[in-house]
Amino acid sequence: MSLTEMDIVNLRPQLVAFIVAVANEDAGTIDRVYREIRTGFRVDPAHAMAVMLADEVKATRERWARTSSEATQYAAAYLDEKRKVRELRELLDAKAEAAKGCRMTRNRRSAKQAGSLFESHVAGFLADALDDDRIERRAKNGSKDRGDIGSVRTTTGERVVLECKDVAKLNLAGWVTEAEVERGNDDAAVCVVVHKRRGFGSKNMGGTYVTMTLADLAVLLGGERE
Repeated sequence: MSLTEMDIVNLRPQLVAFIVAVANEDAGTIDRVYREIRTGFRVDPAHAMAVMLADEVKATRERWARTSSEATQYAAAYLDEKRKVRELRELLDAKAEAAKGCRMTRNRRSAKQAGSLFESHVAGFLADALDDDRIERRAKNGSKDRGDIGSVRTTTGERVVLECKDVAKLNLAGWVTEAEVERGNDDAAVCVVVHKRRGFGSKNMGGTYVTMTLADLAVLLGGERE
């Protein structure tokens, strides 16, 4: 006799009881359940168990197949979301880099403008203080730069190189070295660094800082460079 799905459902409690009785070596229960299965369903219990187990295997495989399909879908969805997140991160990084570049460009431009304005204020102050309208900002000459202010001389008529700095971070040693190179380019007697003093602008330029070496100070005071 072949078993239908409904037969398997109805047989399941007896088959489970039969299996438990066999495991417990309960002869009385084994005999009773065996006769119930034979009488009620006209099938051998061993055959019924084989059919039930086959049905369980089939159901398990179907569950695994569904689970595998769902897992595949979940994995595909996860990878798609991960790709979208990566693309979004790359887009944000690119925008951040572009914004950084814009900020750097603006900073360099504003710094250059501030430096030019500071040089003009220095030149204007010295021209008024020395009553010499020849003093003015000097054009840049690249590696042969001769300072930022032209036509400045000592009381004995020797050329003076002025290197002007309007920056936030001090670098006196580097500035003095730069000014010394420019002094050589200009064949000048003295070089000084004029650097911005915070709180002092076009209306009180006389308070601006000046840095020089002792040798340059000696020349300014009438001595000779050794």
